[in-house]
Amino acid sequence: MKIRVVGQDPSMNNWGLVAADIDLSKECEITLVAMTVIRNVKKDMKQTKQVRRSSLDLERTRDLHAGVLEFFNTHKPKFTMVEVPHGSQSASAMKGYGICLGILGCITTPMIALTEGECKTHALGKKSATKNEMINWAMEKFPHSDWKMRKSKGELVGVDGYNEHIADACGALETGMFSDQFINAVEMAKLLTA
Repeated sequence: MKIRVVGQDPSMNNWGLVAADIDLSKECEITLVAMTVIRNVKKDMKQTKQVRRSSLDLERTRDLHAGVLEFFNTHKPKFTMVEVPHGSQSASAMKGYGICLGILGCITTPMIALTEGECKTHALGKKSATKNEMINWAMEKFPHSDWKMRKSKGELVGVDGYNEHIADACGALETGMFSDQFINAVEMAKLLTA
C-alpha cells in the first residue's frame, strides 16, 4: 500500500515542498516524486512608490498561496508534514510568520505540525544541526532527486536557498512519517481496508 504525502518548509521568501510516495508494505520506503521551492521575489519598493507596502505583501501572499495550492492540486497528498515556523525577533519577520501560518491554515489536507528541533533531531540526532548538515543528510537520503547544483572552483556545490529548503521539507516529511499521529492514521486505514 502506497500513500502520497507532502513535506513542507514554509517561508515568506522560499517555501520548500516535496511530494513523496511512502510504500507502507516495504517498511515505509520513501520515493520522492517532486520537489520545488516557491521563490517569492521581493518587489523593489523604489520602482513601485505608488504602491503601499501592504499591497505588495498581499500580492506576495497570493503568489505563495497559489504556488502551494497548485502543488497540492497536482500531487493530491493524503497527508502533509510541516516544519512550522516559530516566533521571530522583528516585526517584519513576525509578519512573514503570520502570513505562513495563514497559508498553512488554508490547507485542508491532514497536517502533522513539527518543530525545527524535532526535524533536526530525527535526521541527525541533535537540535543544533547546521543548514549544511541537513542538506548533506537529505542529499544522501535521496541521492536520485533533483538537487540544484552549480560549479564553484571546479567542484559541484548546492545552490543556495534551494537545497536548504528542500532538505528541510524532506526532514519534515520523514520526521512526520514516524510520528504517532501518522502511524496511528496508517494503522486505522489498514484496519478499514482489511
